Amino acid sequence: MKFWETLVGIALLGTERQGVERPTSEDPLLGLIAQLDPVQPEHTVLSAAGAIALHRQAGQRPSLNPQAALPIPSEPEVWPPCQGPTVRHLELVLSGAYSDLLPEMVQLMVQHGWRAPENTLPDLLEQGRNNSPLREELLHVVGKRGRWLAAQNPQWEYAAADWSGLEANTLPPDLVQVWAASNRTTRQMLLRLWRSQAPNLAREHLAAHWGAEMARDRAKLLETLQVGLSPEDEGFLEAALDDRSKDVRRVAADLLVRLPGSAFCHRMVERGRSHLRLTLGGDRPQIAVTPPTACGPDLQREGLDPKPPSGKGEKAWWLQQLVGSLPLTFWSQSAPPVAIVSALLDHDWQGPLLTGLALAAERQGSAAWAEALLTGAGDRLDATQTAGLAEVLPSDRREAWLMQRFESTPASPDADNAHFLWAAQYRRDWSAGFSRQIIARMAHYIQHVEHTHWEMRMTLPKFARFMAPDAEVIADALTLVTAAEGRSDGYWIEPMQNFVAMLQFRQEMHHAFGDRP
Repeated sequence: MKFWETLVGIALLGTERQGVERPTSEDPLLGLIAQLDPVQPEHTVLSAAGAIALHRQAGQRPSLNPQAALPIPSEPEVWPPCQGPTVRHLELVLSGAYSDLLPEMVQLMVQHGWRAPENTLPDLLEQGRNNSPLREELLHVVGKRGRWLAAQNPQWEYAAADWSGLEANTLPPDLVQVWAASNRTTRQMLLRLWRSQAPNLAREHLAAHWGAEMARDRAKLLETLQVGLSPEDEGFLEAALDDRSKDVRRVAADLLVRLPGSAFCHRMVERGRSHLRLTLGGDRPQIAVTPPTACGPDLQREGLDPKPPSGKGEKAWWLQQLVGSLPLTFWSQSAPPVAIVSALLDHDWQGPLLTGLALAAERQGSAAWAEALLTGAGDRLDATQTAGLAEVLPSDRREAWLMQRFESTPASPDADNAHFLWAAQYRRDWSAGFSRQIIARMAHYIQHVEHTHWEMRMTLPKFARFMAPDAEVIADALTLVTAAEGRSDGYWIEPMQNFVAMLQFRQEMHHAFGDRP
């Protein structure tokens, strides 16, 4: 509705800077809004917004055409519905209170085999429409009736197909129909689901429709082959290296390097030997580099981009991409990761070599290489690279590395500003021990920071989404409120109260499922 967009613009600019004009339309809702008094613009904006919000919650009259066929009723449900406090928690989250916790709430429902109660289905399906990463989990909890309801609304088409029970050699007709009618985001989701249950069939389905997809869609759809990736995918991925789109070639190379026996890996090892020579001598390996002098069609086919980003030389850019496409065994067969990283710290080509190795470690999911790079060269990599490497680490090693960053400098507001921003990037479940360590640093920060810091005031309360919601952690968290109340400015009281409230709500949420964190 264009009038809603107009209202939002007025609210952002202020009624003093932009007036409210009566809508002119035969639409009954806009006709009702046109009766509001424009002399009171603030009242008009709020009342119009309220009317539109209420209208969005209303249903619609069924067709009065006696010849129109009624929808086929929903199939019986399989999973039991949420009950008791869990329903109240879900309704609170959907109402906007603790809305950031909806993914966690849905995951808990999936883990316990519970579906959403019927009255929450419209809000859940709407959440999925606006939040594509949430869709796959939602498909589990909306149940049979949720899929039936989604089939009645084209905007919820992503949830209309019943993909449960997918067999390895047959695609049900309704899934094929949904694919044909869906946008790229929904097709990605469907393809990931099919890959998790029938990987070869999913790949064959993608191959059959490959030529009809646009280049940007082909790259995104190809990414889904990382689910269930196997040597059987090599032929299709090798053919994708001949695609006109550099994004498609990059994704294909990214996947092929994860297949150690692939022809791509063998070719890249041979290319690596032409530009990198490792010799053992002294206390660490010696690495001689002859950077590429051109990025011709052969290298571009392997996923390398000939045009460097601004500020980076061509040879360094080509070398970085080459190293990023090498199987890590190219290095580890000569020396362990720690020794290789150490040898690169004072190398003339350290920048492209370290960045390329970080890309290779992230692509190939190597925890050993990720840890060697983070501990040995973390200060030489940018924030995006270190975040990607940290995601590769097991949770205990990731937390140990983060605490090492905190402990590498004495506790001080200036140092902890940067450390807290690092911690905010790792949005996984934190252990109780790590949670309590972070709370201790937060308490010290609140007690000693002298200036108001808007970014930290927004960042620190969000940690409650990831911390372990157990009794000891919450007891420690309450000390943050005490620390905030001990300041004369009151700047930290509200954010720390919100922090504790979210932790307590999460504890109640887990308890309602029978968990006892």
